[in-house]
Amino acid sequence: MANQDHSTDPPAIGPTDTPASLPNRPAPSGTSDIALRLGQSIERQMLGTRLSGLAQGMVDLLDRAVADRIDDARRWAAEPVVAACLTGPATVAAAATTRLTRLIADRPLYLDLWIANADGIVVATGRPDRHPGLTGIDVATQPWFRAALASGPGVVATAEIAAEPRLGGATALPFAAAIPSADPTAPPLGLLVLFFDWDGQSAQLLRRARQRGGEIGVRCLLLDRADRVIAASGPSEDAGETFALPTPLAPAGWFADRHGILFGYARSTDRPDCPGLGWSGVVARRPDGDDPIH
Repeated sequence: MANQDHSTDPPAIGPTDTPASLPNRPAPSGTSDIALRLGQSIERQMLGTRLSGLAQGMVDLLDRAVADRIDDARRWAAEPVVAACLTGPATVAAAATTRLTRLIADRPLYLDLWIANADGIVVATGRPDRHPGLTGIDVATQPWFRAALASGPGVVATAEIAAEPRLGGATALPFAAAIPSADPTAPPLGLLVLFFDWDGQSAQLLRRARQRGGEIGVRCLLLDRADRVIAASGPSEDAGETFALPTPLAPAGWFADRHGILFGYARSTDRPDCPGLGWSGVVARRPDGDDPIH
């Protein structure tokens, strides 16, 4: 058999040679850069997905809170004492005030609760000690009053989140439900409206999302249907400004802006028991640091 020249073959690994002891050979040019970029891309993907999940959690909690408020308004509007307040003597109206006060006494999430007749005149309130002098005011021009009467019993109307001067200027989200007559063919007797404490409750929601996101360097926003900021975990001057989400977008996801900041988002959706109000949750964070986001 002819001799074979093995002078160019790689050396065999002997009993004392291990891969770790072999000389390190540099990776081909560009390989390390590709691996670094791939690792950064995976990290961004994971962070973006997590931020989107936090935004979805905010929206889910907000939708649940709205569903509970709708249920309260619908149920309380159907109480006999509420209807009697609009059909009986003044003593019944006094009893209705007592009932309203008891309903929200241990519910700080409500700023107040009113009963108004079909002409829009408030006849009873739930916090007369905190907001005196409201009996007799006219609310017939309020959007929630017109919407609730037009919708009829069983349907709860809402309106834009706004400061309510008659409640000390607090920012409120109203929920109004028509009060049914004993005669199902008759128009509603009036309506019951409860005012959800938007500032206090949304602040708790944003704080919870920030804590779950690591808090430092995390920015949380809630947007209305027109992408107007209605709550933010930061400077109050953001409220009312517009944060335009890129379009078209899926119901939930994430994206990065030109500064490299990652934004996770989620939009509220309609459910059989609660119509979505078109809100969006946004959670932002820098992928490479904890610097504040403005």
